[in-house]
Amino acid sequence: MPGCVRVSRVPAEATYALRRAVLRPRLRLADMAMPGDDDPATVYLAVLGAADDILSTLRLQPVPCPWSPARTDAWQLRSMATAKHARGLGHGAALVAAAVRRIADQGGGLLWCNARVPAEPFYVRAGFTAAEHRWDDLEFGPHVGMVQEVPAS
Repeated sequence: MPGCVRVSRVPAEATYALRRAVLRPRLRLADMAMPGDDDPATVYLAVLGAADDILSTLRLQPVPCPWSPARTDAWQLRSMATAKHARGLGHGAALVAAAVRRIADQGGGLLWCNARVPAEPFYVRAGFTAAEHRWDDLEFGPHVGMVQEVPAS
């Protein structure tokens, strides 16, 4: 990552503008809250720039994995977004690595996400494998389930 940036935990509200701009431009800013945001186990991580501006973000929450429903140690990675001007700089990889460290520090578990098919190579580079499950989301296009086993640290 370039100098003057860092990964930090941030409140959900701090991510609304970026997530809206990148992921859900048809929603109002007030509609960006998600169920579970108030759960103390839910974490928003962000890459902050020199002026504490959010360049990239993701959400991490303990949620059962649809492909491994018996797992009680599953974490869903969701709402990953990077500002256009900050793409290709390693911010997304830094966020995923921070999420993996967080899960490892809490005893390990299964990290999973619903990835847009064009992002599948990114997730593979970050240590995920594709699940058998693929589908077309009517609003966002083709998706693939991705999983990563995270050992305890």
